[in-house]
Amino acid sequence: MRKIFLVIIFLVLLLVVSSCGGRSKNDEVLNISPERESKISYEELSGDNLSYYEKEIKKEQVNVFLPVFKNFKNVDKLNQKIEEVSYNSKEYFDEALVYETPEKYSERYFYYSNYEIFLNNEKFLSVRIDNVFYTGGAHPNTLSYAINFDKKEGKFISLEELFLVSDYINVLEDHIINFILRNDIVVFLDNIEDLKLDKDPEFLITEDCLIIFFQRYEYTPYSYGLFQIEIPYSEISDINKLIIL
Repeated sequence: MRKIFLVIIFLVLLLVVSSCGGRSKNDEVLNISPERESKISYEELSGDNLSYYEKEIKKEQVNVFLPVFKNFKNVDKLNQKIEEVSYNSKEYFDEALVYETPEKYSERYFYYSNYEIFLNNEKFLSVRIDNVFYTGGAHPNTLSYAINFDKKEGKFISLEELFLVSDYINVLEDHIINFILRNDIVVFLDNIEDLKLDKDPEFLITEDCLIIFFQRYEYTPYSYGLFQIEIPYSEISDINKLIIL
């Protein structure tokens, strides 16, 4: 009887030691300090008329993809801006992690940044950066930003520079309101006329149209995705001075 009792005690102790000493991958305490060495890979891609590199940066829960351009005026300033924007939502991610234990966020939480190029010709570059981060809840958070650059002049482009008149905001608001009404889009407004644009909203330029977009939850639910409105240049030709080609 005593031998059986000792065997049982031994098995219980063995089980306790195993559970304490063996940490699963999900329980691993990860150091997300930015001082950790980055894993960077480069893949050469070809734009419409310009070569650029894709740069991937991995730091535990952080995974950032960004384009690195070359061979035009002030290109280093542009590349620096792209990298800054790719990380400018990370402060929200870092703030959320302060209140969580590493065991909880080690695998579930993440920060991801990607990009999409809308125009890349000899004159202009227009790219959207999408920063996606998850810190718990029903879905990730996503913030999107536009970068527009004049490669001939070597400078960033503001929306105001594209128009011949000072009341261009009113014209764009009318186009956006008509788009909402025409497509029966549900927005967070009691009165659609209350929709207002900032002086320099997020915008993109393409060969055929101007794109204005709003952050998720700004006017539409998250499930709608990115709320963006394409305004053909032909519809604003009387006030638009942008010559794409």
